[in-house]
Amino acid sequence: MKVLLRKLMRTLVNFPLTMKFMLLPFIFTVALLIVTVVGLGQGESARQAARWLGQETLPSVIAINRFALELSHIQIDLQRLVVWETNFFDKTSVARLRSNLLAQIENLKKETQHLKQYKLDAQLITSIERFLDDAERSASLVSIDIAAGGLAAEDVTGHYALIREKLNRHVKNAELLANHHISQVLAEAEHARALAWSIVVLVSLGSIIISVLLARLIARPILDMTQVMKQLAEGRSSLEVIGLERKDEVGAMAAALAVFRRNAIQLNATQQDLRDAQARLNAAVQSMSSGFVGFDARQQLIMVNEAFAQLVEIPQEELLGLDLGGMMQKISEVHHCSPEWTIRKVDWLGAGLGSIEIRLGDRWLQLGRNCIPGGGDVVVLTDITARRELAAAQKRAMEQAEEASRAKGDFLARMSPPVSG
Repeated sequence: MKVLLRKLMRTLVNFPLTMKFMLLPFIFTVALLIVTVVGLGQGESARQAARWLGQETLPSVIAINRFALELSHIQIDLQRLVVWETNFFDKTSVARLRSNLLAQIENLKKETQHLKQYKLDAQLITSIERFLDDAERSASLVSIDIAAGGLAAEDVTGHYALIREKLNRHVKNAELLANHHISQVLAEAEHARALAWSIVVLVSLGSIIISVLLARLIARPILDMTQVMKQLAEGRSSLEVIGLERKDEVGAMAAALAVFRRNAIQLNATQQDLRDAQARLNAAVQSMSSGFVGFDARQQLIMVNEAFAQLVEIPQEELLGLDLGGMMQKISEVHHCSPEWTIRKVDWLGAGLGSIEIRLGDRWLQLGRNCIPGGGDVVVLTDITARRELAAAQKRAMEQAEEASRAKGDFLARMSPPVSG
């Protein structure tokens, strides 16, 4: 056994890696094909048995049982007719019963012609026809001669018992034949099931042996490299890649892993530079005295500084994730802005770029919107309350100076002597 395993190991080592991986699927495919063929054969046998039961046995049993039931109805109605005639029942009821009985007999005579297709014995069919004729004569005779009709009815009863026994025997034989077919199908199914289980067990044992061999040839080196890849993914790029000296597919994988390690080292350095740049950008944005928000290409708010949150009096966490329209709507709701504010806001959003001045409470703010290359926007919010107040103060001072200048001119004009002509 050990020698056989050693030879098998050497053979597997010489196989290409793709053939090694295809070995198990090939074995399972062959096993599945065998089990499928066995199952199809068993299924065809079951279908044939079911077809035979459905097309021959069951219709025959049902039809014969129904026919026997109708014969029993005729027998019972004939006995009732004799009793009614003997006890002088109502003539109308007796006539109706006789009419129904004769109609049943006539219908069964027609159906008797179809009994041959159910493989009934010709002698039995002849006995049934004779029974129906005797029942018809008895039904007619009892209305003429009650005694003779009663005797004829007793003969019909005896005849019916013989026919019923033969019909029961025929049905029982059909059931026995059906049970025999079913037993054969079940035996074949049991044999197929045993064969399928044998194949499954053999394939499972073979798969276990081959899996152990493949694990020693392929899986163990790959697991070692997987651990190296996991450590590289965790950022530990100082580890050395093993297996670079191999010349097979595992060696090629090790070489690719070495390239991945070099790229991971470069990527980590680049990501660290990006994180440092992002940290500097965040620090610069947070240190701005003006409010600042940034939107990505999908117009979702991704950056907001504390100055903006303080100016609009809304926490930063409630603003993150909103789009530009949602942010403006949030500001409108918090500060209960007038319809004029809403109209100006919509106009500004529809214009795409630019700035507007808005009033929130006692403060005047300027909203500026600019496009970011590559997609997205930034909005800068500046408190211009002091600037507007200074401009208003300057305007009032200028107006007061102009008013004083005009008053001085008027005074000088009044005080100057008139010029003689």
